[in-house]
Amino acid sequence: MPISFGEPAAKVSLDLDRPEGPYYPGDEVQAKVLLESEKGTGAKRFRVGLWAWEQCIQEDSEGSDTTRTAFSDFVVVETLFLDRDLPPGTRQPYEVALRIPEDAFPPYHTSSIRSGWSVRAVLERNLKKDVEGEVMLPLVVPPPGLKARPVEGGAVSHPQEVEMHIWLPSLEWVEGDRVEGKLTVIPRKSFEAGEVRVQLIRHEKVHMPRFKSSSTNWLDRVSLAGKTRFQQGQMVEWTFEYPLPATGCPTRQTEATTVAYCLRASLGRRFKKDYTAEVEIDLYNGR
Repeated sequence: MPISFGEPAAKVSLDLDRPEGPYYPGDEVQAKVLLESEKGTGAKRFRVGLWAWEQCIQEDSEGSDTTRTAFSDFVVVETLFLDRDLPPGTRQPYEVALRIPEDAFPPYHTSSIRSGWSVRAVLERNLKKDVEGEVMLPLVVPPPGLKARPVEGGAVSHPQEVEMHIWLPSLEWVEGDRVEGKLTVIPRKSFEAGEVRVQLIRHEKVHMPRFKSSSTNWLDRVSLAGKTRFQQGQMVEWTFEYPLPATGCPTRQTEATTVAYCLRASLGRRFKKDYTAEVEIDLYNGR
């Protein structure tokens, strides 16, 4: 069903071939556009294009309601249809084919970073407000398969005191998946931990000019064991399942923002720094 935008004097309707999606990088978006005019509109030109946009939001200070916002959008591909005025009674249909880039970044939505893709139609007019229509594009960026292999390891916080390994069947995952892995601990000395757990951590960075920020989000944790006594040289193993959140926050890398994930295993110690091991994983928004 087409979506209409505009005013009685001029109206733009947009209808995508797959309004519910999904669309993938490299796909061609077929759009039907209807331009209607009841009277002369003083039009300069009419253009339809595929747009990418990013919005970054930052609070000025802790607890303050004041925020700063930076917005960036750019046209990826565009088609120009006319450069003249519209006569009264115009009802002109157009068909547009717009190619999504192979390296398109996935849509994203948190309180600090929002981004997406849209098909946008703009009727530019002389001495009048432009008439614009925009439809969001449900884009899915699937795992490329470059890291879809078993791995074992991880960056360990205290390698002189404990050896820790995280085994995963892959480093590429999709939101909503359940990660099935294994944690191996080999103490180099005896010690006690109050809890053994795994947890997903999301790192967000904004690196726009004059708008730089970073944040770390600690997501749900899964407890593998309570109080545990580790004996020097005695290996201990746990298998685990970690449910990945489906919140529309996949891994990303653009000129303005970076989002990365790591899965952390922790041996919690009372009044001491935890022993940890971390493995970076890539999270995608669909298959």
